[in-house]
Amino acid sequence: MSDRRSKSGFSLVELLIVVAVLLILAAMVVPNIPRMISSYRMDAAARSMAGLIHVGKIRAVKTNQANYVRFDPAQNPPLAFVAADPAAAFALGDSSVPLTNGLSFQTAGMPNHDQLDAYLGTMPQIGTSIGFNARGLPCVFSTTAGVPGKQVDVGLAAAGFEWFLNGPDPTAWVAITVTPSGRIKTWRLNALTGGSCGYSTCWM
Repeated sequence: MSDRRSKSGFSLVELLIVVAVLLILAAMVVPNIPRMISSYRMDAAARSMAGLIHVGKIRAVKTNQANYVRFDPAQNPPLAFVAADPAAAFALGDSSVPLTNGLSFQTAGMPNHDQLDAYLGTMPQIGTSIGFNARGLPCVFSTTAGVPGKQVDVGLAAAGFEWFLNGPDPTAWVAITVTPSGRIKTWRLNALTGGSCGYSTCWM
């Protein structure tokens, strides 16, 4: 005679336990979904901006003249673009990257960025146009007649650049840096209080 119990399915109690576990997991995961989406958008925006800055660097080398990457918060949506003239306004046809909804460029009120300053090794230009000369090295606009850009020497102030983007969450920040040698890197705010980085605010 066969054992009927060996052919039986799940009991009601077992099903209720499984449902309860799934509900608990959903309660933990669902509230974090908006934060995960925001985090993804922040990272994507930083990578896009870094890519555009690289375009400006390559264009300066190819055209053998200084090029500048600027951002225009007055556009809808705000965007960054590349131009040979550091004072030029955005024009259709310019290489550009718009920001997604909820993100904005910031030039003041940023979290402590001593770690980024130390990485650049100098007092950087913050929130200004990022220029590259014909050798692909960071430069600033020169007022000297006939000289559209000049390299900023490491021994001088402002030999690097920092851009900051803020998200809907006031604690959500990303940064893009350009070193005096022209290296472009993205950063994410990791901790507002110090940690293993050795600074009062940590970026990674």
